[in-house]
Amino acid sequence: MAQSSFLEKDSPVDFLYLDRQRISSLIGQLSDTGTLIGLKSMVAKSQSKEGTASGTIAVARAEGKISRTSSESSEETYDPFWTHAYTFLQDLEANFAVPLSSARMGSLVKFEGLVQFLDLKIMRDLWEPSTRAFLLSQSQASTAATSSSFPRKQRREQRSQQPPPLSENIKLGLELLKGVPHLLHMTFLAEGGYRFWAAAQPEYLTISSEHLVMKFGSVVDGLWTVVGIVDGGIGEPPKPLQINPMLDGFVTAMAALRDLIGRPKDHWGITPIAIYAPIQGAVEAEIQTTDPASTSEPKDQAAN
Repeated sequence: MAQSSFLEKDSPVDFLYLDRQRISSLIGQLSDTGTLIGLKSMVAKSQSKEGTASGTIAVARAEGKISRTSSESSEETYDPFWTHAYTFLQDLEANFAVPLSSARMGSLVKFEGLVQFLDLKIMRDLWEPSTRAFLLSQSQASTAATSSSFPRKQRREQRSQQPPPLSENIKLGLELLKGVPHLLHMTFLAEGGYRFWAAAQPEYLTISSEHLVMKFGSVVDGLWTVVGIVDGGIGEPPKPLQINPMLDGFVTAMAALRDLIGRPKDHWGITPIAIYAPIQGAVEAEIQTTDPASTSEPKDQAAN
């Protein structure tokens, strides 16, 4: 029996995220001829027919054979990326991946964990209306708590009041939020309490972030296998070098921006290469349904 090329035993996998550019770059480093970008298959068919023909010329009779040949050809082009991605990830995990307890800067890791995401691009035009809605709900809650003894008409008028005006500080904060980088944040919680943060590339998602929001909210259901490179340490970042007063001010502002809306200090930084989960067949689904031990979900409990 030929060896399976699937990542997880004999099951194909469902990719949630796959960094095609990084995988192509790494595959190219392992090849002397570069990255294969296409395969062509040529199929040709030919058919020949033979027959006889006769005729009379004056008093002589002539006969001859007639041969006709026709041919058809077709060309099929294949994208070898997915085949190479399967094989490459298998080799990468087997030869380079290290346990999380041994991971350092630059380490390749593979782990199962919960996936949470936040696409700030979706919020770009919603910061102000969501802030107004929040302030209005707070105002109505406060009014309801203090006006329970008011006449019904007065309480109805208070409930229909307009949102309170935004203060100058709130307006300044909203302008700041509209101008910050609107990245796709991804957070991973692995067994043992390990937390990772990534600024993912939206184009490498196999389902758009808008669809993910409508389906899951912010936490994707189930455990997902994550393969990536650790590239950020936990704790306080190193102090930046002093350049000149003006540029030093920009550096300070950038550091504050990271604290405000970037990677938390208690999260490792990771660049995800692939995020996937095995596709369950009928046999696996039946086993998980009938096996009581399969419902205990020890990994979910450990992650929490």
